[in-house]
Amino acid sequence: MERTDDGHYRLRLSRQQQAMVYECLVFARDSDEEEAIVYTGSGRQPLATLAARLSPQSGETAWTLTPGELHTVYATLIFAVTELYTEEDFHTRIGWYKENAVALARDITRQLRGGGIA
Repeated sequence: MERTDDGHYRLRLSRQQQAMVYECLVFARDSDEEEAIVYTGSGRQPLATLAARLSPQSGETAWTLTPGELHTVYATLIFAVTELYTEEDFHTRIGWYKENAVALARDITRQLRGGGIA
């Protein structure tokens, strides 16, 4: 992840990470409006827009995100892990293991805190 000159973040994901983030965004988007805002800081329409941008069908593997959009990605990972409490529920709905979502969320925070941002 890199910080751009204008204060945004350039996020690069593997295809597998991209698919997982997309599914977490869609899962959060399927909440009602108030729940989506509480869980992720974004309403359903911004979640849908971000999901479309980060969709595996987009053909992209790197995106420039605002700090708010990066927060939404992080928050949807954490939301999905906590809402889909069992490993089985998470894997059935998201298609990946909870540890993968936790690891990606942790990588985001470590890069922000640890100077991993170029």
